[in-house]
Amino acid sequence: MRSRGIIELHPKPGSIGSTVIEDIIFGMGFAHLGYCPGTIAGAVVHDSPDCTVVNYP
Repeated sequence: MRSRGIIELHPKPGSIGSTVIEDIIFGMGFAHLGYCPGTIAGAVVHDSPDCTVVNYP
């Protein structure tokens, strides 16, 4: 869509570096637990065994 001129992106200065760092942290957590942030909260509430082991060392 950007190549066709339908949309234009205007990233704020400095936001790309912080976004990359946040994505790395998010990706490492996602790969380690296999949960996204919303489902990890649900799994903790339901006392899922795999979350219990990770959250309570």
